[in-house]
Amino acid sequence: MGGKFTVNLSGSYPRNGSLAAGRKRIMKLYTIKGDDNALLFDSKEPAIRHAVRIGKSTRHIKNIRSRSFNSIQLGSLLENTLHYWNNQSGLQQALLSALEQKSKDFRFCMIAQRLSQGDSIGDAMWAFLPSHLKPMLATLKQSSGEEPKIAVIKAVVNMLNREQELSQHLTKNLNYPFLIIQSALVMACINALFNNRDLFFTLCLWLCVSAIQLVVFYLVKSGHIALWLTQNIKGFRYENTLSIIVEMTKTGVPLHRILKGMCLHSHQHDILALYQSVLLLDSGSKVSEALPQQWFPKAKHYKLSSIDDTSDLLSPLIQAREDWARSNQYHINLLCKIIPLLGIVIAALFVTYTLLELYLPIMELNQLV
Repeated sequence: MGGKFTVNLSGSYPRNGSLAAGRKRIMKLYTIKGDDNALLFDSKEPAIRHAVRIGKSTRHIKNIRSRSFNSIQLGSLLENTLHYWNNQSGLQQALLSALEQKSKDFRFCMIAQRLSQGDSIGDAMWAFLPSHLKPMLATLKQSSGEEPKIAVIKAVVNMLNREQELSQHLTKNLNYPFLIIQSALVMACINALFNNRDLFFTLCLWLCVSAIQLVVFYLVKSGHIALWLTQNIKGFRYENTLSIIVEMTKTGVPLHRILKGMCLHSHQHDILALYQSVLLLDSGSKVSEALPQQWFPKAKHYKLSSIDDTSDLLSPLIQAREDWARSNQYHINLLCKIIPLLGIVIAALFVTYTLLELYLPIMELNQLV
């Protein structure tokens, strides 16, 4: 059928996972009002051809703006897919069943449409993936079997769940210091009101601090801070990368293919190391020498040289992933301890300001006497 929905995959999407590239991409799409098939098009020309074919005027062409999935939306879709897959459905049928749960969402319709046209799962979903998750899901496009794809989806779902848990943990630790700061500011305003002090300045200070708190709370609650941490702290990136490699290696996918699928879309700080690993493997280097050494901060501890003798690639990778996970958890716990202390310090500054405003006139009066 002519005029099918197609997505250009050559160079139109970000090639790295930087914070700027992680922003949601707005897509411009077209559909025909009154079309029973409800087809969607990524440019106006095929939409016009299809309108003529079904006897519709070009005035019936409707413009639609869509965004790529955010982490929560994608996580929900993948979890539903795994749920249907566990009920003895094939992966593609499981994804179609998950897509039917939100059939009114144009992105879900487009993925279902591409699947029905014979596209692979990786190609059908690729245009709507958040850029920061493309390194993780890039292997879907290279995997031909169902088992490697399931392994990738499970690893990505676990990663997204960890991001949500981090957001919830940070949000919980913000409540107490924010309430303390607000209490101190309310005390300052009451003091200014009853002692004829500069109430306007105190109210402005209260509004500014409250606005900052709301912005911070929104960024944490919506997952933006967790996303920033997982993208810009190397420990989180290494843990996610190792998780994908471990899960796909368990299914028998060669290391070379895994690294090659990830290197084109990885974070800008990791691309060089992945390319170097692929080139070293291409040149016949040992696996222990080709793996990025920064994944293993204490190389002797992981016994990398044993990989070449025993062909046991999983053990050092799993050990490295667990070590990074423990390190990340330590830093998260440390951050959650610092946040309340920082809030108490800020609140103490406002309380000190209030007490000075309250007792300074008395001190000045005592000096005059």
